[in-house]
Amino acid sequence: MRPACLCPRNATVGFARGVLLFCLLSIVPPALGAHDRSDILADVRRLAEAGAPALALARLEAAMPDRSRDPAEWLRWEKTRVGLLRRLGRTEAVLEADRRWGRSLDPGTGAWLRTQGIYALLEAHRPRAARRLAREALWRMHEADGTVRRRWREAILEAWLAEGRLEEARITLQRLEQDYPAAAAQWSGLHARLLLRLGAAEAAWRRLHAAGRDETPLGLLAALRSGHRTPQAVLARVKALQADDPAPEVRAALGRVRAEALQRLGDRLAALQALEETARNQTARTPEPFRVTGEALWRAYLGAGKRLGNRLQLLQGRDADWYFAATERMEREPLQARALLAVLAETATDLHHRRLAHDYFSRMLVDRDPSGRLLRLLYLDAARFPRPEDIPVPARRRLVAVALDVRDVRLASRLAAGLPAPPGDDAKQAFRWDLLRARVLILGGRVAEGTALLREVLHRRPPDGPQALDRLLQVVFDLQEIGEHARALSLFSEIARLPLDARHRRELWYWIGESRAALGRHREAAVAYLTSAAWQDPHAMDPWAQTARYHAAQELEQAGFLGDAVRVLRGLAGATRD
Repeated sequence: MRPACLCPRNATVGFARGVLLFCLLSIVPPALGAHDRSDILADVRRLAEAGAPALALARLEAAMPDRSRDPAEWLRWEKTRVGLLRRLGRTEAVLEADRRWGRSLDPGTGAWLRTQGIYALLEAHRPRAARRLAREALWRMHEADGTVRRRWREAILEAWLAEGRLEEARITLQRLEQDYPAAAAQWSGLHARLLLRLGAAEAAWRRLHAAGRDETPLGLLAALRSGHRTPQAVLARVKALQADDPAPEVRAALGRVRAEALQRLGDRLAALQALEETARNQTARTPEPFRVTGEALWRAYLGAGKRLGNRLQLLQGRDADWYFAATERMEREPLQARALLAVLAETATDLHHRRLAHDYFSRMLVDRDPSGRLLRLLYLDAARFPRPEDIPVPARRRLVAVALDVRDVRLASRLAAGLPAPPGDDAKQAFRWDLLRARVLILGGRVAEGTALLREVLHRRPPDGPQALDRLLQVVFDLQEIGEHARALSLFSEIARLPLDARHRRELWYWIGESRAALGRHREAAVAYLTSAAWQDPHAMDPWAQTARYHAAQELEQAGFLGDAVRVLRGLAGATRD
C-alpha cells in the first residue's frame, strides 16, 4: 500500500524523496481494524493541521468505512470528511452531504450537518443562500436543541452583515439579545462589528472596552478608528501580539489592523505588504472587518503602484517605461514590481501589454504564495472579473492549476472551458497547456481522453529538463490517485523509453512498484521496488532505498517469498532504528 504521507500527485518528486523515511511509520494494512482506523483518522487530522487538507481528504476517502457495516464508525469519518470539505471551500460537496444524509440521521447529527452547510455558504460569500437555508432549518427542524437554533439565528445575522443590510442586522441582533439575555455578553464582538460598519467607531470601542476586549484585534481596530490610540501605538501593540505567534485567524486579523494603521501613516507599500500577509493567513471564517476582499487588494496594489509611479516620474500611456521599471525590480524589490505591474495590467493602452502585465503579475503572485490564495482572491473574488472568460488568459491558466491542486475539479473545468491554446511556436507553453488539459479531463472523469492526450504528449517528446518530467509525472500520479493503475503503468512504460537521468530512473521504478502492488501483482511489484532501491548502488541504504526495500519486503511476503522478505527486513534493521 501507499505510505500515508507519500502523495506525489500533490508534490514534486523531489519533495516525495524528502518524506519517504517518515512515511515508514504510516503504512496502511490491507485489512483495517478499529485501531487501524483510529490511527488513520489521527494521521488525517495531523495532515490537515500541517496545512495539507486536500491530502488529508484524499487519505480519508481512500479508507472510508462502509456505512452499512458500521454506521457509528462511518458517521465519525463522515463528520471528519465534511469538516475537511468545508475547510477546503468545497461548498457544494458539504451541501450534498446534508441533502444525502441529513434526513436519515438522528436529529442532532442532522442539525449539525445543516449547520455545516449554512456556514459553508457564508464562507463561500453566498449570504443570501445561507440565510435561506438557516430560515428553512428554523422553520422545519423543530427537534434541534436551543444552542443549535441560536447558531442558525447568528448565521442569519452574519448573512445580513455580509450583505451590507445593516438595519436588518441591527434588528436581528436586538432580538437575539432579547431572547437569549444570558448570552448577550458573548455578542459584544458582533455588536462592535455592526457599529463599525455603521461608522460608529466610538460606540464600538466603548462596548469592547466595557467587555474587557481592548487588546483584541477588534478592540485595536475600534481604538484606531475612534482615535483612542494613535497609528504608532496600534502598530507597537500589533507587533507585540504577533510576537506571541498567534493562530492563523488571529494573525490575519492583526495584519488587517496593521495595514489600516500603515495606511493612515501614508505608507502604501508597507500597507500593501500587510494586506498580502493578511490575505495569505485569512481563512473562509475570517469575518468583516478583517477580511481582505479581491477588490480591496486590487485597490491597494493600484494605490501603491500609482504612488510609486509618481515618485519614479512614470507617465500614464508610456507602457514601456512602466514595464521596464517593473522588470528591473522583480528580483530586488518584488513588492514594488507587483504594484507597478498591477497598474500596467489595469491601464496599459495596448491589449497585448495588459495581457503581458497580467502574465508577469500572476506569475509573481504564485511565487509569493504557492498555495494560490492571492491569485484566487485577486481574480476570482473581484468584481472586475465577473465571469471566467473575463479573467486574462495567463492568470486563468494558473488558476486552473491551483484549482486542480486542491481537487476542485468543478472550478477547474469551468475555468478551462474555452481557454485558447498557447501560440503554436511556444513548445514549452504548449506542453504545460496539454498537461493542464489532461489533468482536467482525468480528474473530471474523462479518463480515457486524458490518458490519450498524455500519450500524444509523450509521442511528441516532452521538452528536456527535470521540471518537464516532474510535471508529466504529476499527471500520471493523478491516475494513480483515482485507482487507474493499469493506465498509469502503461504511461510509465512509455516514460521509461525517454532518456532519463539516474535519479528519475530510480524514482520511476518506485512508482511502477506502487501501481503493480495496487493491482495485486506482488512479485512484479517487489522487483520494481528492489530495482528502485538498488538502481545506483546495490547496497544503498539512503532514505529512498530504505522505503523502497520496506515495500519490497511487504510485496515479497504477499508473493510467498517469506525468506527473502525476512532477509530484506533484517538488512533494514541493521541500517535504521525505524
